[in-house]
Amino acid sequence: MAGIKLGKGERSGVDVIGVHGFDLEIDGVVAGSFLECSAFTTKVEVRTHSHGSDVTRVHKSAGKITYDDITCTKGLTDNTALWEWYKQIIAGDMTRKSISIITKNNDGTEAGRVNLFEAWISGFKRDAFKGSDNAVSKDEVTITYEYGELG
Repeated sequence: MAGIKLGKGERSGVDVIGVHGFDLEIDGVVAGSFLECSAFTTKVEVRTHSHGSDVTRVHKSAGKITYDDITCTKGLTDNTALWEWYKQIIAGDMTRKSISIITKNNDGTEAGRVNLFEAWISGFKRDAFKGSDNAVSKDEVTITYEYGELG
């Protein structure tokens, strides 16, 4: 915190939340627990323009807002809800849903969430099949969405 000097052993009053897993909730129903999700990233395009006779400065204004896709990875389970939804999409049924990525504390309670709206699965990946190592097989889904918010 800029400008604030803390003495030895004093805390700033801001606690960092430990992350101990994620749940993916689709239209209010938990569709599974995930090992990892990529960052929630949003950007506002910066437009530059001149203003009237003032040619010495560049003026800036907000343009389009974009949201990057999110990729989530989970261990292989018998829950096929995401695969079934993806099959609907590739068959031409572009059903869009509301998704929440819920961050869990170490005691399993909700620590925070990211809400994604008008979302759909734009990619699905299953790990390579290897019988020679003890690694857990994983599924990876890419989620595309129109807009999102921190909840």
